[in-house]
Amino acid sequence: MFLFNDPAEVTDIELVHDRALPTETSVGIPLATTVILGVGGFVLTANPVVGGALAAFPAYAMFKKFKKNWKDNAFERRNPGYVAHLIKTDADMIIWIEHHGVDEVRSQLLTALKHRQKLTSCAKRTLHALCPESELPPKRVEQFLSAQPALPATEGVRITTQLGEPSAINVPAQSVQEGVPIPKSICDHYLSDLRSTFLCAPPRTGKGILAAQLMQGFKERFPKGCLLTCTIKQFAGENWYWSYSDAHLNPETKTPDQQLAAARDIFNLINFWEARQSSADQPCLLVIDEIRDTLNLIGSIPMNAVSSDYAESKKTFGEWMLGAAISSATLNQCHHRFMLIISPVVSLAGLGGIKGVSKDALGSFVGITLAAPKAMQFATGDNGTFSAPRIDPNDPRFLNCHALAYCKNDKQWYPIESIPKAALDKLANSNPTLKKWNSVNLNPRVHLEKSWTVESDFKHEVIAVVEDSDAGNGELEIRTEIKRFLLANGEGSKPRDLSNKARSPVRKMPVEEIKLYLDVMTLEDEIYEVDGTFFANSN
Repeated sequence: MFLFNDPAEVTDIELVHDRALPTETSVGIPLATTVILGVGGFVLTANPVVGGALAAFPAYAMFKKFKKNWKDNAFERRNPGYVAHLIKTDADMIIWIEHHGVDEVRSQLLTALKHRQKLTSCAKRTLHALCPESELPPKRVEQFLSAQPALPATEGVRITTQLGEPSAINVPAQSVQEGVPIPKSICDHYLSDLRSTFLCAPPRTGKGILAAQLMQGFKERFPKGCLLTCTIKQFAGENWYWSYSDAHLNPETKTPDQQLAAARDIFNLINFWEARQSSADQPCLLVIDEIRDTLNLIGSIPMNAVSSDYAESKKTFGEWMLGAAISSATLNQCHHRFMLIISPVVSLAGLGGIKGVSKDALGSFVGITLAAPKAMQFATGDNGTFSAPRIDPNDPRFLNCHALAYCKNDKQWYPIESIPKAALDKLANSNPTLKKWNSVNLNPRVHLEKSWTVESDFKHEVIAVVEDSDAGNGELEIRTEIKRFLLANGEGSKPRDLSNKARSPVRKMPVEEIKLYLDVMTLEDEIYEVDGTFFANSN
């Protein structure tokens, strides 16, 4: 077992990981300053004493700084890859990943492996989960794999990379024998840690099969959850898996009028999903299929033609759709609302680019990329947003499954379970009736009703429009818009913010009237107030 040179130096995990080795900048800047001042002083005064005196100050500062760094970092120099020896339990691993990120922990583990240092069992498991075999030192791969303990496939380690956000990494404990398929399917992996996801699927990789498994699994695991679906293209043989949806939107887009109506329907669907009250046992999943064709067909429609709330906006529908889908991902996940975006492209640039979307917002999405032996377009190993690493078409992991799915967040390949062709043909010919999303402005008056109005073998909840009185509608719409605005602005809002920035009917309402609604909603525990600023309750 490797022993630390000075155990007193590792008594506090926080002190160790906060130390920083001397960098090129910390040494290079004082050194450059020394040379410039020394030469400049000599040239200007023609006196070597003056030049030496000017150069002495930064030289002395550089010497002191380097000496301090050298002393402070003696532990790291003597023990390269020291993180590997501090990861003794799952709790240690979580702390290090939260403080340093996945890349730093992976680098430290690889450094320890290259220096032939013995790893703890937890560090080995972490290294195998974070590093593909191609990144391991060639001479150490066989020894490392042989030393890796075989653990039950059902065990797992849940890691949270950002406080307050859902898990970004699920490190499965698994056998590491080369060529053995991972026993956990991508469907089980997705549903065990539900998150907003980009599903990148080239043709003939089983996108439909996987989408059906995900939707069916979602309804089985969350029977009271809400499943909303939207696709711009649909074939009769696909009706069987869209029938799992509680509300399905398949708009016509042949004429300009139909395209405008389709944009409005999708606008209403996304707003309904965003305003829905969800919980951990009753989440809401919105599936958007063929997003590239959707943006190509209706993405250029001006938002001021889609909704009066954007009368003065210069945005297009495509910019709004991608912005609403991506920028609000973290907020919606906190409220158990998730989005599955299915795309036949592997890069966001293939969708026309996204304006005004931060990398942090994009980081809230999981990337899943599909590959089959005859469809390896996205498994190229390049730097595409959701590209998968290269994989041999004859890889044994393709055996006994329809295709493989690469999860970019935990860098693992997962199998897509096969469905017998006879069963697929039977489902494709079943042609069940779909519960369609009607072309109406469905504000929060739309509720999920437990009434089966569709004659079909597929039993689900359906969307029904509840007609309220006009007076009740107005008050309900105001309260709902207030709640939606406060949820979208987690830093808190004042009554004047609602009057200036909220949507109709709250926009341009008198501040005093809005304050009255806020006070009533505060008394009913829908929202809460802190020093005149109002926040939405998450429950």
